[in-house]
Amino acid sequence: IPESRIGYIGASIGANLASWAAPRPRWLALFSPGLEYRGVRLAWPPKDTPVLVAAAREDAYAHHTATDYALSRRNVLFLRPKRGHGAQMLSDPEFLKELLDWIEQKSR
Repeated sequence: IPESRIGYIGASIGANLASWAAPRPRWLALFSPGLEYRGVRLAWPPKDTPVLVAAAREDAYAHHTATDYALSRRNVLFLRPKRGHGAQMLSDPEFLKELLDWIEQKSR
């Protein structure tokens, strides 16, 4: 698969790690990112990289980070699942459907 077709998904600290994906991901999906988790700062990929950020309102730190991230960039879709942190959000069927639809669209 050509590198130009690869997207990355990360949850919690994995979201921060995925944000550093190199050289240039096709898209990024970041679940419950934080400005910094255990010394790993959230990176800001090129502005033309489509990004999906997701955080539940109950997850205050991640929700605040995701809100700021979405407001500061174009090409960002912000999803707010009902609850959970990181991969736990995948248990929300509505969130999962929105995520898979977005990935399919961005992978064309």
